[in-house]
Amino acid sequence: MFMLQNLLPKEQKKVLEQEYYVRLATVVALTLAGAVIIGCVALVPAYMQVAGEMRLSEETYELHQKDVEDNNSLVEEVSQSLSMLTFLEEKYSQEKLTTLLDEIFKERPSGITITGFSYKRYDSVLALQGIASTRDLVVPFARALEANQYFEKAPVPISNLAKNTNLDFSLSIVLAEQVKKQ
Repeated sequence: MFMLQNLLPKEQKKVLEQEYYVRLATVVALTLAGAVIIGCVALVPAYMQVAGEMRLSEETYELHQKDVEDNNSLVEEVSQSLSMLTFLEEKYSQEKLTTLLDEIFKERPSGITITGFSYKRYDSVLALQGIASTRDLVVPFARALEANQYFEKAPVPISNLAKNTNLDFSLSIVLAEQVKKQ
């Protein structure tokens, strides 16, 4: 084979070599810029979708915030209603208790003194304590209470009949069904 001889002088070779590297750097820079531009253009639809979803989620968040505010006011109204209901229930319970005590005092014979009572609203039992001048007054008093429309049972414990006079007694009076329902 035969060899090509380099006919260009050294200075021109240097200039050509510099031009080659400048062209190479330009091509690499343009290729890189083109790739970045193509990548950005490819990301535009994804960006638009994400931006739309963010707007939608912000609107949904605002709607839920309004619902939460509405729920807070609703919870406050329910709380106020519950407190009113509790107040009315206690007032009604006191009126019911007054009626029951009036009925007990109507049935009470003259030799019996009522010393105390307790009322368990949820058990519908009225516990009554008192002193009877004679033991013969306790059983008829209990029977009179059982005959009353407001009371179902008024059992007399045997321990209540231990003494003949000045006897301490207690009765657990069960309310009638009609009174329990009220």
